[in-house]
Amino acid sequence: MSDYKTKAAAAAAQGLMAYYKDCKDGLFEPEANWRSAIAFESIIDYMDLTGDHQYSNIIEEIYKDGPAYYYNQNFINIFYDDNSWWAISWMKAYDFCKKNNIGYPEKYLDISKAIFIELLTGWDDLCGGGLYWKKNPKIYKAAIQNELFLVVSTRLHLRVGSQDPQYMYWAKKVYDWFYSTPMIDHRNLVQNGLDKDHSCAVYREQDKAIHTYNQGVILGGLVELSKIESNPEYLVQAKKISDATIHFLTYQNGVLREPCELNPGNCNRNQKCFKGIFMRYFVDLYQSLPDSDPDKIKYKEFILLNANSVWEYAKDPNPTANTFSTKWVGPYEVSAVNNCTQMSALDALNAGIVAGV
Repeated sequence: MSDYKTKAAAAAAQGLMAYYKDCKDGLFEPEANWRSAIAFESIIDYMDLTGDHQYSNIIEEIYKDGPAYYYNQNFINIFYDDNSWWAISWMKAYDFCKKNNIGYPEKYLDISKAIFIELLTGWDDLCGGGLYWKKNPKIYKAAIQNELFLVVSTRLHLRVGSQDPQYMYWAKKVYDWFYSTPMIDHRNLVQNGLDKDHSCAVYREQDKAIHTYNQGVILGGLVELSKIESNPEYLVQAKKISDATIHFLTYQNGVLREPCELNPGNCNRNQKCFKGIFMRYFVDLYQSLPDSDPDKIKYKEFILLNANSVWEYAKDPNPTANTFSTKWVGPYEVSAVNNCTQMSALDALNAGIVAGV
């Protein structure tokens, strides 16, 4: 493990934890939403990769304090994607605590199971199936909810197995549905979703409807399906999406970009999270490939390129500061810093640790 990359990730983790310490109720910002869930997962990944467990207390704190902002104690609100992010994060918490013999981790897995049951209420046969964006009113079947549903289903299956066959049933169901829609375009890029007018046509086939996190989360589901079924075809599909992302969604020097970055000040708070999420799932694909796969070296180089660029160009130049801004190619912009830019930087640097081993 590279000491440099571990030091870089430690700085990003410290910067991200500042948002947790400044807040209350187990959140990384004042309101309860998915951005706290993904920040939580990034910190768990950091602790698991580095062995630095100084933040492990937040797992139980969030478990106890977080539900105060939700209408359901299992971190459930009206948005199906928000719920899924929490389900995935609590599975990470379960794995981490079980591995390190911390507390009673089964209760964390129980949250993920409860969220899965909630997700089923968002599925109907309009457009042949698919999960809606929100509970009420049920509108808009977007890519992210269904990609996340695939990840939740496959990961629960891998932890529960034949004890509950519904997880694999739904994993296959959402996979089959997703690949029957026009959301994966001719370039192998994932479009944002289907039209809100219920026409079931793709929402908009133009670059402003392309987001890096949509390219990333689907990789997670495909990787898990490949494990479950020992079927390399899922990895072939994942590599097609990854290669399209590297081709179409990077700067000239190969560093990842969110399309909104091309217009200064145009990225909203959510979009600043997206690149980190892509790297989080892209590194899962990298790890799943055998060393004999010719793409593994290419993916390793891409991960390290981005991790190095984050550290060199997106970080505050003050050596005592631990803040990172939006563009991984730089320049550092203090006005662009928030918990999402911190989380994204940490995800890229976590990936760099994996690829740098």
